Amino acid sequence: MKQTHPHSGESVVLPAELKPGYTALRETLGEMQGAIASTTNSSQLQTQFKTAQTQFQQEILTPSADLALSSAVQSAQTEVNRLMRLLGTDVTFLRSAKQADTQAKRLRQVSDRLSRLLEFCDGLLTAPEES
Repeated sequence: MKQTHPHSGESVVLPAELKPGYTALRETLGEMQGAIASTTNSSQLQTQFKTAQTQFQQEILTPSADLALSSAVQSAQTEVNRLMRLLGTDVTFLRSAKQADTQAKRLRQVSDRLSRLLEFCDGLLTAPEES
């Protein structure tokens, strides 16, 4: 079954050069998702986020600059970039939360953002590779 972009219906074909980067990013985001369930240590989440952010910048955005990406991949990558920025804000807000109910709300926001990012990574990774 062919993966298509949800809005344009265009076929999503991830260049082979980006697959390792998205695989590493997906793994780090998955670890963050697992850490949310087992910790209230926001500094651990901050560290994991910084790792994910570095992976995204170095292993996906930088190599992408030299590739001719389809508009569907560009669109998905733009959305991942936007979600990564918002996740950074969410993690920062979590670190500054003092009240237990505020911390719980922020953790849910981080978890929801991670779920969306994981969906995008999974969608891109299950797309056929460009040859």
